[in-house]
Amino acid sequence: MANPFDSHVRDWQNMARFDPLRAISGQKKQWSMDEFFATAQVHMDALFWVASSLGLPNGCQRALEFGCGAGRFLRHLEKRFPAVWGVDVSPAMIDLAQTHNPDCKFHLNTTADLSFFPSDHFDLIYSFLVLQHLPNRLLIKGYLKEFLRILRPGGLAAFQMPDHLNLRWRLQPRRRLYRILHSIGFSSAHLQFWNLLPMSLISLSSDAIESIVVSAGGRLCRKQVLDGGTEGAMYYCTK
Repeated sequence: MANPFDSHVRDWQNMARFDPLRAISGQKKQWSMDEFFATAQVHMDALFWVASSLGLPNGCQRALEFGCGAGRFLRHLEKRFPAVWGVDVSPAMIDLAQTHNPDCKFHLNTTADLSFFPSDHFDLIYSFLVLQHLPNRLLIKGYLKEFLRILRPGGLAAFQMPDHLNLRWRLQPRRRLYRILHSIGFSSAHLQFWNLLPMSLISLSSDAIESIVVSAGGRLCRKQVLDGGTEGAMYYCTK
């Protein structure tokens, strides 16, 4: 039986090779890099507004983006933190992010944890539209615990997760059709051109997220409901 994490890595690498910006955004459009990178501003404004209102993090040395993709958020983190890391499972994504953020550091994450990093290391951890696409809840739970492990006391972990899915997203017809056609020989590139994508979408309730955070020694500071059908909320945690 295929390892779900290995399959997840292969899917994202295939999407990154064909159309990385669409893989990140989920939108079938021809992005320019400037247009795509400009979409980060509203999210970063919200992040730093909430961080300021919480008085967190209490240090500004190191930041990490989990699931950095093409690196649209990294340049904003660089303005506030001397050392910024991007983590992704796709070599093609990391190559693209490194091209546009040459002063950042990068780690290709090929394991279902963040053991590459020491405990109590980062002042800020940020993740947007990433955890929801992991293949199962066990992996999501594991990474959330890893966020708290590598977060410094008084640091801030900010991540997004849907708390429910509508019927269309629970059925995920595009993903199911992608799997069927790919299994009989259609290439990933052709399927993505036909607007079929392999990514899964998972939700976790707010109570479940808070339970995971608390069990990892953290504290949920704020839940910020997001606009958009599947985005759910941003969660802000510390320890």
